[in-house]
Amino acid sequence: MKNKKIPSESEFLKTLFNGELRLPPLTLRRDRSRPDPTAQIAHLRPDGVLLVNWDTKRERYVFEYKTSSSPRALAQAMEQAAQYGRNLNMRPMAILPYLSEEALHTLDSRGFSGIDLCGNGVLFSENFRIWRTGSPNQFSDSRPIKNPFQGDSSVFARCFLLQSSFSSLTELHDFARERTFAAYNASGGNSLSMSIASKAAHALIEEGIIVKQGKKLQLFDKQRLTSQLSRAYVPSPHKAVVGKTSLDNQKIWEALAREREANGLRCVAAGISSAGYYHVLAGVERLRLYTEDLQRVQGLLDMKETPVFANVELIEERSQQVYFDSQQDGNALQSSWIQTWLELSAAGTREQDAGRQLLDAKAKFSIPETVKEAVIDSSMKW
Repeated sequence: MKNKKIPSESEFLKTLFNGELRLPPLTLRRDRSRPDPTAQIAHLRPDGVLLVNWDTKRERYVFEYKTSSSPRALAQAMEQAAQYGRNLNMRPMAILPYLSEEALHTLDSRGFSGIDLCGNGVLFSENFRIWRTGSPNQFSDSRPIKNPFQGDSSVFARCFLLQSSFSSLTELHDFARERTFAAYNASGGNSLSMSIASKAAHALIEEGIIVKQGKKLQLFDKQRLTSQLSRAYVPSPHKAVVGKTSLDNQKIWEALAREREANGLRCVAAGISSAGYYHVLAGVERLRLYTEDLQRVQGLLDMKETPVFANVELIEERSQQVYFDSQQDGNALQSSWIQTWLELSAAGTREQDAGRQLLDAKAKFSIPETVKEAVIDSSMKW
């Protein structure tokens, strides 16, 4: 149950003193002696030393505790604990409220010990190696936005696949809105506000996907960004209408373009129907379209609902993500290559192969070495 409050550092240390932190078959307790001052890093000192016992075996770890479970918090805890460990000639440990399977693999791949407050952990010593996973997260998500990789918030994450750095939050915000078809209309204006941009950027920093250097926002982990976008993507759950029109695709787009220019109609080809535009897939049986107004488009196309010989599918969609970075192709509006890649990745084997081909072709930029080696800025002020 994800309702527990994350303990502060003082509350956590009290938990250790009282023997309330458990990771069977291990027994854990805090060494009550204060860490040697020589372990200090600048103005920072270790949070403490943990004694771990298993049968007759014992190991001591100098640990760093963080009140966030984000990848950024884990990276910071590992970096600080590693420096303390070198100064004290002691094994380092990161302690977070929750360690996901991914976080445990990160620790394991580096031979680094870490435990959480939910019963998960990986520990290394000369005498044992312990791996515990499967305990659910008992703490509420402290991220400033629920999911920066889904819905309208994902627009700001997607921006970093088109441009790897932005000089400021304002530039990121303007970039997103300028590339979202009719983003300033009544239904979409607030969802791409500066406030949402700020929250999305903060979440991406916490995820370790972008870094903030002064006011500049720079992509830091392209692979993690694409992985998280792909993992979070779900096909539109909204109402869809399948039917037949006597118009061919050229006439369909002519009718839609007239209405778009006259009244601002939002209607773009779905990613699966845009794959041909990007030369990665052909042979889609019917034209799939996203629109905010099913009835208006049905009337424009004189479309009759029927599954028999259907050549058009309309999907009602108000989310900004499907309209972001749409590409004009004559009278047609094709989905962004990002939306197209995500839709292909969520389909069958043939489509997934096409999606990988599209991603490889489009996301070619590399991360500067100066960014790869940078220490993540702890300041979250813009």
